[in-house]
Amino acid sequence: MNSVPCATSRLRKAIHGVALLASFATSTAVDAVEPPPSWWSLGISPPVSGTPKGLAVANLGQAKYMAKCALDALNRIDPAVGQAIEADLVGVDKPIPSWDPPVAGSAAVQTQYAPLLIGQLKAIADPFYRQLNIAAPLWLTHQRSVNQTQDPADSTFVFPWTSSATDDSNKAIASVGQLKAVFALRFDEDSDANSLPDVWEYGYLGHLGNSGSADADGDGLTNLQEAQAATDPTSTDSDHDGMSDFWEILHHLNPNDPADAVLDMDADGISNLEEFLAGTEPETANTPLPGPAIESFSYDQADRLNAVASPAPATIGLDQEGNILNIH
Repeated sequence: MNSVPCATSRLRKAIHGVALLASFATSTAVDAVEPPPSWWSLGISPPVSGTPKGLAVANLGQAKYMAKCALDALNRIDPAVGQAIEADLVGVDKPIPSWDPPVAGSAAVQTQYAPLLIGQLKAIADPFYRQLNIAAPLWLTHQRSVNQTQDPADSTFVFPWTSSATDDSNKAIASVGQLKAVFALRFDEDSDANSLPDVWEYGYLGHLGNSGSADADGDGLTNLQEAQAATDPTSTDSDHDGMSDFWEILHHLNPNDPADAVLDMDADGISNLEEFLAGTEPETANTPLPGPAIESFSYDQADRLNAVASPAPATIGLDQEGNILNIH
């Protein structure tokens, strides 16, 4: 992320720059959030001698590092939500963020140590709470409850600060305790002990208590396997690239990356998608076809595969958009 990418102006217009809840603004206990997220491995500098750690002044570098760790943890569980958050952080008119520490001795180093303002903290946290509320609102409600960051006057407000604009303090300096309280999001918590992260269960299946051995979408991958691969258990093709999740995982492709459809893993002149449609082996060049020999492929103006030429009669299955699903 750039040196000062999270100014108060980054907040969406729907947010009025409200103050963080007093319930943790002055609390030192928040330094030991219970239970703390397992992804926490923060290199937060020790506070000034004699200052309770939760009340120590947070700096911009710590907030950037916290957000980076949160994104990394979420991307391991639900990359689609993680990508939405990062896109929201960047914005269409913002440069690609850099999470790397600045070069030693550069002016950016001093910016890293600049005190973190409440408005900046809220700007960084806004995309996390906004996108997570879209993906898994019940899970996010539980997190606010556990962290005691729910606005007591507005139970529908999704952010960890009050919805009222009368207590704004955007230019006030944020504490380490406030930074931790805002990002106490337990992405890999598994409260029902079924090996499925709660945020993943709520987001995709709507509730806890799902069986890890069940196959919600009937694609040959169990819920547990889908969770481990961070794929969508309600879709046979999570990245919508025309290749099934099961087939991609079986052949060591990425079921969350549509770009691998046009690649040619075995360099035999046939793309991975063409191999999938033809039923051939994408990891071994020139594998004989199990059915009618395929002589050529043709594409429409959008570069979508739309026809397959074969010397033997073949049945081609199409989806509603005219894309080829299978060949028999």
